[in-house]
Amino acid sequence: MITLTFALLAVNPALTDAWAVSLGRTIAAVRMVEASGRLDPPPGDGGSAIGPLQIRPILVADVNRIYGTAYTLADRRALDKSMKLFCLYVLYYYPDGGPEQWARCWNGGPAGPQRRATAAYWSRVRRVLAAMDR
Repeated sequence: MITLTFALLAVNPALTDAWAVSLGRTIAAVRMVEASGRLDPPPGDGGSAIGPLQIRPILVADVNRIYGTAYTLADRRALDKSMKLFCLYVLYYYPDGGPEQWARCWNGGPAGPQRRATAAYWSRVRRVLAAMDR
């Protein structure tokens, strides 16, 4: 959780606790949907999605372009770096969003929240979030 806090603060130093908790819970739920919580799941999407958050190369390139960072494709396998990539990506496109926007952006790219195709993904993430509350 400490790593996640640093990742969140790197994106937005003025976070509220509730907002940070919401983002952290969303990341945990997405990780369950993407990789059943495993740290080193098998590659998905024909081998292009790697790591605990199943990150594709295009997302790494997008984050590096936006922020001038130097994340590598190998960084997708590290949980702490995967979480940072998640935060940087979804908060760039949806800084005032919530779990639904962040999850659907993660699944469908910047326009993901508007795409019907990401509704089923959000449903799965929402079920995991609800199970966390039980």
